[in-house]
Amino acid sequence: MPLSGDGHRAGRLSPAGACVLSIALVAIVLAALEATAPLIGRSLGLSSFESGLYLRDPDRLWRLVPDYSGVLAGGEVIRTNASGFRGPPVRERKGSVRRILVLGDSIAFGLGVPEDSCWPRILESMANSPGKPPPETEVVNGGVIGYGTFQEDALLKASGPRLKPDIVILQFSPNDLIENGTYRRLSPWRIRIERSNLFRLVGKIRERMRDHPGERVDRPAEEFQRKRSRTVARKEFGVSKAEVAFSDSNPELLVMYWRRTADAVGRVRADTRAIGADLVGVVFPSPNQVRGMTGSTAFQDSIRSICHRLDIPLIDLLDPFRRVPDRYRGTHPTGKGHRVAAARIWRAIESRTTPSLRDRPRAP
Repeated sequence: MPLSGDGHRAGRLSPAGACVLSIALVAIVLAALEATAPLIGRSLGLSSFESGLYLRDPDRLWRLVPDYSGVLAGGEVIRTNASGFRGPPVRERKGSVRRILVLGDSIAFGLGVPEDSCWPRILESMANSPGKPPPETEVVNGGVIGYGTFQEDALLKASGPRLKPDIVILQFSPNDLIENGTYRRLSPWRIRIERSNLFRLVGKIRERMRDHPGERVDRPAEEFQRKRSRTVARKEFGVSKAEVAFSDSNPELLVMYWRRTADAVGRVRADTRAIGADLVGVVFPSPNQVRGMTGSTAFQDSIRSICHRLDIPLIDLLDPFRRVPDRYRGTHPTGKGHRVAAARIWRAIESRTTPSLRDRPRAP
């Protein structure tokens, strides 16, 4: 075969040219798959290309899809309102209505119980029960499955100025320590990838393979974070996520995680003040504390110390739950547990244990 002027055989690409051509071909194939992914999905019976219960978010990592309606694998019916919170629509802000915003994880969200059986909804019912003096109270449930304190603060920054709550309830659970310690913002590039049709197609195929026909929940970002935090808990502390705060392994890492948690709580305190609201903390026990498998109160003691330094009133739910197993199922409260929690929280708000929570001027 004749040689070209630069010594290469005529008709053959140089290594650099072959590399460019390969990249171009891959790009063309990916673009074609991206364009045809919805058609492929429909041909496989995967007609729903909604993003499921979650949307990606750089600071919150994931957030609830507004106006969502679906069923989790466990059979729970989930709906969200136009603001992206579990529960009924958020009403137009009125000066005569006291608004409470709840920040929390799957416990506040009410994983494992119907919407009207989670403690934020019960709290609203108790506050507005017949014979209660005004003002009327509205509770907005900002709980999201898997959230830690950094994510809860990001939700407060995004929604607080619009919601204008009078009171913000910051819920603590033992998972917070590991979630805060492993929290990292989500790359914008990853968000773009996960919003692509091709990525969603792969996710729908995976969902089909899991044989959960009723489940319309797409949560790779949440699964990634929770898997990472579970792995760190097992590798670094040798315990489950919920028990890291009670571990005596790896004390240096534990101290770092507590510092990050204190930083996150401080941010919530500052952002609550910025919108003119009062902040109160609520700490739930770990499953082992509920079952009497540990007598340690290390988590509650540390949260109490942080809240004391930041002048945050704290409601501790350990005593109402300790050694009463029917108030928890697995790692979450039962319906009875939610009722117990709501009653304890309402008593603290209604009483003058935290005076400013009752008589502060209403927001316009």
